Amino acid sequence: MSQTPITVSYDIKELFINLERKIDQKFERVDEKFENLEEKIDQRFEKIESGQAEIKNQVTALTVEVEAIKKDIGEIKGSQRNQIWALITIIGGAVVTGSVVAVWRTFLISSP
Repeated sequence: MSQTPITVSYDIKELFINLERKIDQKFERVDEKFENLEEKIDQRFEKIESGQAEIKNQVTALTVEVEAIKKDIGEIKGSQRNQIWALITIIGGAVVTGSVVAVWRTFLISSP
């Protein structure tokens, strides 16, 4: 009992066309995936750049506020110095006035 061999005949040209079609489909899918990945990366970079610009604006605003605070502190220090000198002058004037009054009373009471 011998079996007859099975023979399959294909046209080589058709095989290569089918193979080429499948390869092209795979490459198209790979290209789509790369394009999607590229879009995602671009979106993330845009978000990063937007965030960076926002941070720069906030840093600039903070720098302006710090400079204003420094100026206010300088004005407060100058004002405090002026207040201290005013108090010294008032206290000095009170001491001198008190001394003059004491001397005056001493002379008025002791004179006949």
